[in-house]
Amino acid sequence: MKDFANPEILAKMGIGERLINSLMVTVLGMGITFMVLIILYLVIKLIGSILYSRSSKKAKETVIKEEVLEVEEEYIESDDSEIVAIITAAITAYEGVGKKLKIKSVRRLDPSLSSWSRLGVEDTINRNFGG
Repeated sequence: MKDFANPEILAKMGIGERLINSLMVTVLGMGITFMVLIILYLVIKLIGSILYSRSSKKAKETVIKEEVLEVEEEYIESDDSEIVAIITAAITAYEGVGKKLKIKSVRRLDPSLSSWSRLGVEDTINRNFGG
């Protein structure tokens, strides 16, 4: 290793010695790099496990609180044909009388959908019906 620091010794070396010393430097550099990467990996895993254990305790507490605060929603049974008629009338009023309109199905949105999913459904409806 010290041989590479002195240009006089380096000039006297044969090609075989230079190759062997170059390989040693390469292996040493790669070894140090991988050791540092392994240490970083272990530190990140350790920090992740510490933070995950703290956040999982908080998440369990919030789930328990949400279960306690859950309120049952009342669903008023009504005739689906009335709902279809109301929706058809609203769309016809919005779009105009001259267009042909046929409603194939009416479904409620799943209440467990996330906000992003609901926005996606609304965006699709707006694009399809020009809203």
